[in-house]
Amino acid sequence: MAISKKGARNKGKNFERTIAKSLSRTFGIPLGRVHDSGANDIKGDVRPLMDNWGVIPYFNWVIECKNQKSVLIDMWFSQMKAEELANNKNGLLVFHQYNTKRNFVLLRINIADEFLYPAVVSDNVEEWDAKKRKTDSYMDFVKIMSYAYQFCNKQIILKFPDFKVMPIETFNLLYRKKNDKE
Repeated sequence: MAISKKGARNKGKNFERTIAKSLSRTFGIPLGRVHDSGANDIKGDVRPLMDNWGVIPYFNWVIECKNQKSVLIDMWFSQMKAEELANNKNGLLVFHQYNTKRNFVLLRINIADEFLYPAVVSDNVEEWDAKKRKTDSYMDFVKIMSYAYQFCNKQIILKFPDFKVMPIETFNLLYRKKNDKE
């Protein structure tokens, strides 16, 4: 049975709210979903909420959320890079693995290296080099990460040539605040 457009839209909105709540704790500022994201000059799906004085705090991230059955990482990564350039901010892509409770974060390698503690800070975090072969799909790699976490209690970071992918819990664990106006 197919999901109606309204049902798909609500699924996306609920996912954005969930991610905003999770990342609010990580970044230390209240985040919320952007209504009509992509319209006009508003880029990204999640951004800081206005404070009591009507001011939106500076935030050096553009966050894009994807909750779709198909994992279209190449297309999503291109969209994220375009939004990074348009906003002169760091890109963060969060996507959901269909039919599971798992959410993943994708970061460009240089951004991941700048904002994440080295994997050695935690005994249960491992970084794997995942050189994509034509016979493998990204979904296969995502499934491997899910199983490794579920059955081995290991946080896995997959390193591709241009970006790193990790469970959102791993990102939340390893994210470190930088003193760059945040």
